[in-house]
Amino acid sequence: MINEAYLAAQGFFLLAQGLDLPAQAFFLPAQGLPSSVVLSPGAVLVVGVSPIHNHGTWGIVAVISGQEKNTFWRRTDDPDFRDRIEQVGEKILFPGDIISFNSDAIHSVEAMGYEPTITFNIYGETNYEQRFDFDPLTHSAKTF
Repeated sequence: MINEAYLAAQGFFLLAQGLDLPAQAFFLPAQGLPSSVVLSPGAVLVVGVSPIHNHGTWGIVAVISGQEKNTFWRRTDDPDFRDRIEQVGEKILFPGDIISFNSDAIHSVEAMGYEPTITFNIYGETNYEQRFDFDPLTHSAKTF
Protein backbone atom coordinates (compact mmCIF):
# COMPACT_ATOMS: atom_id res chain seq x y z
CA MET A 1 0.00 0.00 0.00
CA ILE A 2 1.35 3.40 -0.91
CA ASN A 3 1.47 6.14 1.69
CA GLU A 4 0.14 9.06 -0.35
CA ALA A 5 1.13 11.63 2.30
CA TYR A 6 4.72 10.38 2.22
CA LEU A 7 4.83 10.51 -1.58
CA ALA A 8 3.40 14.03 -1.48
CA ALA A 9 6.30 15.00 0.77
CA GLN A 10 8.62 13.58 -1.93
CA GLY A 11 6.98 15.73 -4.62
CA PHE A 12 4.41 13.36 -6.15
CA PHE A 13 0.68 14.01 -6.17
CA LEU A 14 -1.99 11.69 -7.58
CA LEU A 15 -4.40 14.23 -9.04
CA ALA A 16 -7.12 11.90 -10.24
CA GLN A 17 -7.86 8.23 -10.67
CA GLY A 18 -10.06 6.49 -13.20
CA LEU A 19 -11.39 9.53 -15.02
CA ASP A 20 -13.61 8.38 -17.87
CA LEU A 21 -12.53 10.99 -20.40
CA PRO A 22 -11.90 10.50 -24.10
CA ALA A 23 -8.31 10.96 -25.25
CA GLN A 24 -9.17 14.17 -27.11
CA ALA A 25 -10.22 15.77 -23.81
CA PHE A 26 -6.55 16.10 -22.91
CA PHE A 27 -5.49 17.81 -26.13
CA LEU A 28 -5.81 21.45 -25.18
CA PRO A 29 -4.92 24.34 -27.48
CA ALA A 30 -1.45 25.71 -26.74
CA GLN A 31 -2.59 29.28 -27.32
CA GLY A 32 -2.34 31.41 -24.22
CA LEU A 33 0.02 29.07 -22.39
CA PRO A 34 3.25 30.59 -21.09
CA SER A 35 6.29 29.82 -23.24
CA SER A 36 7.79 27.93 -20.29
CA VAL A 37 5.11 25.22 -20.53
CA VAL A 38 5.82 22.21 -22.74
CA LEU A 39 3.00 20.02 -24.05
CA SER A 40 4.03 16.49 -24.94
CA PRO A 41 0.95 14.68 -26.24
CA GLY A 42 1.16 11.06 -27.24
CA ALA A 43 4.38 10.06 -25.52
CA VAL A 44 4.35 6.32 -26.19
CA LEU A 45 6.11 3.82 -23.96
CA VAL A 46 6.19 0.55 -25.82
CA VAL A 47 8.46 -1.65 -23.67
CA GLY A 48 11.08 -1.44 -21.00
CA VAL A 49 11.90 0.65 -17.99
CA SER A 50 13.11 4.25 -18.02
CA PRO A 51 16.27 5.24 -16.16
CA ILE A 52 15.73 6.53 -12.63
CA HIS A 53 15.44 10.30 -13.08
CA ASN A 54 13.94 13.59 -12.07
CA HIS A 55 12.71 16.18 -14.54
CA GLY A 56 14.28 19.41 -13.32
CA THR A 57 10.80 20.96 -13.55
CA TRP A 58 7.21 20.34 -12.53
CA GLY A 59 5.09 18.02 -14.59
CA ILE A 60 1.66 16.48 -15.03
CA VAL A 61 1.13 13.09 -16.70
CA ALA A 62 -2.27 11.70 -17.72
CA VAL A 63 -2.54 8.07 -18.84
CA ILE A 64 -4.64 7.77 -22.01
CA SER A 65 -4.29 4.03 -22.63
CA GLY A 66 -2.28 1.10 -21.37
CA GLN A 67 -0.74 0.91 -17.91
CA GLU A 68 2.30 2.70 -16.49
CA LYS A 69 4.13 1.69 -13.33
CA ASN A 70 5.88 4.55 -11.57
CA THR A 71 8.53 3.58 -9.04
CA PHE A 72 9.26 6.39 -6.60
CA TRP A 73 12.69 7.14 -5.13
CA ARG A 74 14.21 9.70 -2.79
CA ARG A 75 17.69 10.87 -1.92
CA THR A 76 18.91 9.57 1.42
CA ASP A 77 20.69 11.63 4.07
CA ASP A 78 24.04 9.97 3.42
CA PRO A 79 26.83 12.58 3.84
CA ASP A 80 29.28 10.36 1.93
CA PHE A 81 27.00 9.87 -1.09
CA ARG A 82 24.80 12.89 -1.82
CA ASP A 83 23.17 11.05 -4.71
CA ARG A 84 22.38 7.80 -2.87
CA ILE A 85 18.72 7.00 -3.45
CA GLU A 86 16.26 4.50 -2.03
CA GLN A 87 12.95 3.21 -3.34
CA VAL A 88 9.98 4.57 -1.40
CA GLY A 89 7.01 3.15 -3.29
CA GLU A 90 5.36 2.37 -6.57
CA LYS A 91 2.01 2.98 -8.22
CA ILE A 92 0.47 1.49 -11.34
CA LEU A 93 -1.47 4.11 -13.28
CA PHE A 94 -4.39 3.21 -15.53
CA PRO A 95 -6.28 5.17 -18.21
CA GLY A 96 -7.83 8.24 -16.58
CA ASP A 97 -5.21 8.45 -13.82
CA ILE A 98 -3.30 11.73 -13.55
CA ILE A 99 -0.13 12.27 -11.52
CA SER A 100 1.93 15.40 -10.94
CA PHE A 101 5.41 15.97 -9.61
CA ASN A 102 7.73 18.80 -8.65
CA SER A 103 11.26 19.34 -9.97
CA ASP A 104 12.94 17.26 -7.24
CA ALA A 105 10.67 14.19 -7.49
CA ILE A 106 12.62 11.09 -8.58
CA HIS A 107 11.01 8.17 -10.41
CA SER A 108 11.37 5.48 -13.02
CA VAL A 109 8.59 4.46 -15.40
CA GLU A 110 7.71 1.08 -16.88
CA ALA A 111 5.03 0.27 -19.45
CA MET A 112 2.93 -2.64 -18.20
CA GLY A 113 0.68 -5.11 -19.99
CA TYR A 114 0.47 -6.00 -23.65
CA GLU A 115 -0.65 -2.73 -25.21
CA PRO A 116 1.43 0.42 -25.65
CA THR A 117 1.16 2.94 -22.86
CA ILE A 118 0.10 6.32 -24.21
CA THR A 119 0.32 9.36 -21.96
CA PHE A 120 -0.25 13.08 -22.26
CA ASN A 121 2.50 15.06 -20.52
CA ILE A 122 2.74 18.72 -19.57
CA TYR A 123 6.06 20.04 -18.24
CA GLY A 124 7.35 23.38 -17.09
CA GLU A 125 10.62 24.76 -18.39
CA THR A 126 13.39 22.24 -17.65
CA ASN A 127 16.42 23.35 -15.67
CA TYR A 128 18.95 21.00 -17.31
CA GLU A 129 21.51 21.68 -14.58
CA GLN A 130 19.06 20.12 -12.12
CA ARG A 131 17.79 17.21 -14.27
CA PHE A 132 19.51 13.97 -13.27
CA ASP A 133 19.77 10.33 -14.23
CA PHE A 134 20.47 8.36 -11.01
CA ASP A 135 22.51 5.17 -10.60
CA PRO A 136 21.49 3.33 -7.42
CA LEU A 137 24.51 0.99 -7.62
CA THR A 138 27.23 3.67 -7.73
CA HIS A 139 25.23 6.24 -5.71
CA SER A 140 25.82 8.79 -8.43
CA ALA A 141 23.80 11.12 -10.63
CA LYS A 142 24.60 12.71 -13.97
CA THR A 143 22.81 15.46 -15.84
CA PHE A 144 20.93 14.64 -19.02
